Amino acid sequence: MGVPKAFSWLTTKLKKSNVVTNDPDKPIDNLYIDSNCLFHPMCFIVLGFYPNFTNQEKLEEKMMGRILNYLQYVIDVVGPKKQVMISVDGVAPSAKSTQQRYRRFSTIPDLLERENISASCNINPPNRWFNTVITPGTEFMERLHKKLLDYCVKLQKQKKIKVIYSSYHTPGEGEHKIMEDIREKSKNPKLDNDSYCIYGLDADLIFLAIASQRKNMYLLREATEFGKPKVRIDYENDDPVKDVAQELQYASIDRIRYGVYNFIMQQVKTEGLNKKISQEQVCNDYTFLCYLLGNDFIPHIPSLDFTTKGLDEIFKIYSSLLDKYQQPLVESIKENYTINPIIFDELLEYFAVREDKYFKVYLPKTVNFIKKKRINPNPPDTLKYKLWNLENMKGLQYDDPVQLGDGKHEEYKARYYKHYFCVDYTNKRQLDKICFEYLRALRWIQMYYFDKCPSYSWKYPYQVAPFISDLYNYVKKSKTEDITFSKYKFTDLPILSPCQQLLSVLPRDFSYLLPKSYQSILGSSVDLQLAEYYPCDYKKDYINKLVHFKCYPRVPQIDVKTVLEATKDKKLTKEEIKRDKTLENFIY
Repeated sequence: MGVPKAFSWLTTKLKKSNVVTNDPDKPIDNLYIDSNCLFHPMCFIVLGFYPNFTNQEKLEEKMMGRILNYLQYVIDVVGPKKQVMISVDGVAPSAKSTQQRYRRFSTIPDLLERENISASCNINPPNRWFNTVITPGTEFMERLHKKLLDYCVKLQKQKKIKVIYSSYHTPGEGEHKIMEDIREKSKNPKLDNDSYCIYGLDADLIFLAIASQRKNMYLLREATEFGKPKVRIDYENDDPVKDVAQELQYASIDRIRYGVYNFIMQQVKTEGLNKKISQEQVCNDYTFLCYLLGNDFIPHIPSLDFTTKGLDEIFKIYSSLLDKYQQPLVESIKENYTINPIIFDELLEYFAVREDKYFKVYLPKTVNFIKKKRINPNPPDTLKYKLWNLENMKGLQYDDPVQLGDGKHEEYKARYYKHYFCVDYTNKRQLDKICFEYLRALRWIQMYYFDKCPSYSWKYPYQVAPFISDLYNYVKKSKTEDITFSKYKFTDLPILSPCQQLLSVLPRDFSYLLPKSYQSILGSSVDLQLAEYYPCDYKKDYINKLVHFKCYPRVPQIDVKTVLEATKDKKLTKEEIKRDKTLENFIY
């Protein structure tokens, strides 16, 4: 999912007309489909046609039918000349699956809230279907996998081009498996003029595409994702399986890179700086700065976000530092990426000295503005009215022991660390450990975006980030190699199998999706050693949130070692073994 609002910020700064087009500048050679980007919406469209379904298996057959038809539609629209790659999310790095775990634990409590609201309006809620089944290792994904295998054989015969199918059995997020193939092609100079199109437009994909530095690259998505009004679905006359056509548009990565570079260079004052700092260097810096604001792997720093124009502010100081030092922030030496310690130190300092004012002035002002601007558009006491209030946290009462911005800077920071980390703010050793782990996390993400996954088993061990003032103080007293990230090393454990990862992300409510022998781990007789990881009752964190979906559950993380130990003696049936296999890409 990546940095929120990243694309809307880009199109605002670079002008949408300069980035988005109905047709690519040249025919597409290689089409890549980040399939999970279409799995979820296609399934929910079908569910919209049959909210009162009685046979889940038949419903899911229709969902899979729509998925296959939409895949064909996208391929027909693009018309690739050389290759199609259909990439499905496999087992994700622990840093990502930890975030998935938080979302899965939110599913049932969120649903119950909505069902209670429906009941208060004397409306029967629709029957339950959870997109949690779109997770590696489930029966749903295995059935879909078999259909995709058959489809890819037919597709190759139909199009007479190379077809690669990277299934959920192959570890890695869909977009990262796509980038691996693109990087491999970049090693062949004969393919320098090839064109690339990637279906999918979450922020991660934008940054990965920008960082790839490949020419002739496009992202493809439905026009509604680029700001066009949504077309109303005709639930009476449309066929939910066959009527899949939607307007698609291309976003040119070449133009985005060029636009980002020009935008930054217009902010600097030094003449001729464009001869010293390349477009590639600025785009690498842009990618790093964006994931500093937020990403899918670690929580964002409390005083850095999009709500208070975080990107505008961060690029303002970045441009001035580029002017001052005439060096990039992200340095590449023989494809080994590090961080310029002087620029990074000053970047942290800039936000550190403004941190207290952010919480006392900027944040309250922005929050009040947003709350006043948000007006419920629905008639009072209707279901839509109440659901809107829920999502926008209208009238929600909750305890806030942190009170950011209340009192002296050190006082509310102390409350924050006590509440979220259970540490005494005066204990500098513990504070240093938190800062060390966060900088280590930035190093992991840097390697993941610019090269490859440094460790599948590593994860950031906390639910929230430290304050930027404490990061700055830690960096200031550390050695140079701390700041460049060169000292942060990663060890790795075996990559979890699909069913093992399924166990690591599911709450007890979804134990039925697991292999039979794994279900006892989450059952009422849950192993005492594992009980802490699968609580029945848990609170959500509402502090400093503006929308309901950003309120995450306060549940413990589970590490790879624990999962491996819990499953080592569990026996699987023949069908479960098929679901649990790790396989290479299928190539036709």
